[in-house]
Amino acid sequence: MKYDYVIFNTDTTQTRYINDQNPDLVIQIFDNETNPFAGLDLTTDTVSLNMKKLKTTTAKINDIAFTATTPASGIFTFEFLPTHVDETGTFNCQVKITDSGGKVQTIEKTFQIVISER
Repeated sequence: MKYDYVIFNTDTTQTRYINDQNPDLVIQIFDNETNPFAGLDLTTDTVSLNMKKLKTTTAKINDIAFTATTPASGIFTFEFLPTHVDETGTFNCQVKITDSGGKVQTIEKTFQIVISER
């Protein structure tokens, strides 16, 4: 299967101000090989986020789990901690699914978060 996701209430680039933890990042993961696209049942899986500033090698967020909001429909929420949003810059983000057996699938689609001064 080829997985994809939708970020609710934003485009593929999310803009926020330094130190702003809200809004949460809400995504829905679906199987884009079905027609129509259907939310994926990820009840037994873990979904995590990786976020790395452009032109750096150190991850700002390294495989931190989303909260399962409605896992049977593939809906997950990520709550930012103060340390996640404490510097300005453009960050590449990627979502990863780990199934109950420990097998990992990194979703090909990426998005960016731009954190700026007020």
